[in-house]
Amino acid sequence: MENFFTSIPLAEKLLEKNLTIVGTLRQKKPDIPPVMKPSKSREKHSSESGFSGNMTMVSYVPKKGKAVVLLSTMHDDRAVDDNSLNKELEVIQYNNKTKSGVDTMDQMVRTYTCTQRRPM
Repeated sequence: MENFFTSIPLAEKLLEKNLTIVGTLRQKKPDIPPVMKPSKSREKHSSESGFSGNMTMVSYVPKKGKAVVLLSTMHDDRAVDDNSLNKELEVIQYNNKTKSGVDTMDQMVRTYTCTQRRPM
Protein backbone atom coordinates (compact mmCIF):
# COMPACT_ATOMS: atom_id res chain seq x y z
CA MET A 1 0.00 0.00 0.00
CA GLU A 2 1.20 3.52 -0.81
CA ASN A 3 2.36 5.56 2.20
CA PHE A 4 -0.30 8.21 1.51
CA PHE A 5 -3.00 5.68 2.46
CA THR A 6 -1.27 3.52 5.08
CA SER A 7 -2.39 4.27 8.63
CA ILE A 8 -3.21 2.43 11.85
CA PRO A 9 -6.92 3.43 11.81
CA LEU A 10 -7.27 2.12 8.23
CA ALA A 11 -5.48 -1.10 9.16
CA GLU A 12 -7.90 -1.60 12.07
CA LYS A 13 -10.95 -1.00 9.83
CA LEU A 14 -9.67 -3.45 7.21
CA LEU A 15 -8.91 -6.08 9.87
CA GLU A 16 -12.57 -5.91 10.93
CA LYS A 17 -13.39 -7.03 7.38
CA ASN A 18 -10.68 -9.74 7.43
CA LEU A 19 -8.45 -7.81 5.02
CA THR A 20 -4.71 -7.41 5.60
CA ILE A 21 -2.29 -4.70 4.51
CA VAL A 22 1.43 -4.22 4.13
CA GLY A 23 2.64 -0.71 3.41
CA THR A 24 5.06 2.03 4.25
CA LEU A 25 4.16 4.83 6.65
CA ARG A 26 4.97 8.49 6.13
CA GLN A 27 7.57 9.74 8.61
CA LYS A 28 5.30 12.52 9.91
CA LYS A 29 2.50 10.17 11.04
CA PRO A 30 1.85 10.65 14.77
CA ASP A 31 1.50 6.87 15.22
CA ILE A 32 5.23 6.26 14.74
CA PRO A 33 7.16 5.97 18.03
CA PRO A 34 10.47 7.89 18.26
CA VAL A 35 12.52 4.65 18.34
CA MET A 36 11.30 3.91 14.78
CA LYS A 37 12.31 7.31 13.36
CA PRO A 38 15.56 7.93 11.46
CA SER A 39 18.63 8.35 13.64
CA LYS A 40 22.33 8.64 12.93
CA SER A 41 23.03 6.20 15.79
CA ARG A 42 21.20 3.28 14.11
CA GLU A 43 23.36 0.88 12.11
CA LYS A 44 22.87 0.30 8.38
CA HIS A 45 20.57 -2.72 7.66
CA SER A 46 19.33 -2.78 11.26
CA SER A 47 15.65 -3.01 12.12
CA GLU A 48 13.34 -2.31 15.04
CA SER A 49 9.97 -4.02 15.42
CA GLY A 50 6.88 -3.28 17.45
CA PHE A 51 3.78 -5.43 17.90
CA SER A 52 0.26 -4.48 18.96
CA GLY A 53 -2.58 -6.93 18.55
CA ASN A 54 -2.59 -8.08 14.92
CA MET A 55 -0.32 -5.25 13.75
CA THR A 56 3.41 -5.17 13.24
CA MET A 57 5.44 -2.01 12.72
CA VAL A 58 8.98 -2.36 11.42
CA SER A 59 11.61 0.34 10.98
CA TYR A 60 14.42 -0.65 8.62
CA VAL A 61 17.60 1.38 8.00
CA PRO A 62 18.62 0.98 4.32
CA LYS A 63 21.41 3.56 4.75
CA LYS A 64 22.82 5.62 7.61
CA GLY A 65 20.47 8.40 8.77
CA LYS A 66 17.41 7.07 6.91
CA ALA A 67 14.62 4.76 8.06
CA VAL A 68 11.73 3.11 6.22
CA VAL A 69 8.75 2.36 8.46
CA LEU A 70 6.36 -0.43 7.44
CA LEU A 71 2.99 -1.40 8.87
CA SER A 72 1.70 -4.94 8.40
CA THR A 73 -1.39 -6.78 9.56
CA MET A 74 -0.21 -9.84 7.65
CA HIS A 75 3.09 -10.50 9.49
CA ASP A 76 3.30 -11.13 13.20
CA ASP A 77 6.91 -11.96 13.99
CA ARG A 78 10.53 -10.99 13.37
CA ALA A 79 11.17 -13.81 10.89
CA VAL A 80 14.35 -13.19 8.92
CA ASP A 81 14.91 -14.34 5.35
CA ASP A 82 18.24 -16.19 5.63
CA ASN A 83 18.63 -16.18 1.83
CA SER A 84 18.66 -12.37 1.58
CA LEU A 85 21.97 -10.58 1.30
CA ASN A 86 21.33 -8.22 4.24
CA LYS A 87 19.32 -10.67 6.40
CA GLU A 88 16.15 -8.60 5.89
CA LEU A 89 12.95 -9.34 7.75
CA GLU A 90 10.30 -11.20 5.75
CA VAL A 91 7.91 -8.24 5.98
CA ILE A 92 10.48 -6.05 4.20
CA GLN A 93 11.07 -8.69 1.54
CA TYR A 94 7.31 -9.06 1.01
CA ASN A 95 6.84 -5.31 0.69
CA ASN A 96 9.65 -5.06 -1.85
CA LYS A 97 8.23 -7.91 -3.94
CA THR A 98 4.68 -6.58 -4.02
CA LYS A 99 5.12 -2.81 -4.35
CA SER A 100 5.43 -2.76 -8.15
CA GLY A 101 1.74 -1.77 -8.48
CA VAL A 102 2.35 1.22 -6.22
CA ASP A 103 5.40 2.23 -8.25
CA THR A 104 3.43 1.91 -11.50
CA MET A 105 0.63 4.09 -10.11
CA ASP A 106 3.13 6.74 -8.96
CA GLN A 107 4.69 6.78 -12.44
CA MET A 108 1.32 7.12 -14.14
CA VAL A 109 0.23 9.97 -11.83
CA ARG A 110 3.40 11.88 -12.75
CA THR A 111 2.92 11.20 -16.48
CA TYR A 112 -0.83 11.68 -17.00
CA THR A 113 -3.21 14.36 -15.84
CA CYS A 114 -6.92 14.19 -15.13
CA THR A 115 -7.53 17.87 -15.76
CA GLN A 116 -9.75 18.65 -18.70
CA ARG A 117 -8.44 20.61 -21.63
CA ARG A 118 -10.46 23.68 -22.44
CA PRO A 119 -11.53 24.21 -26.05
CA MET A 120 -9.82 27.08 -27.79
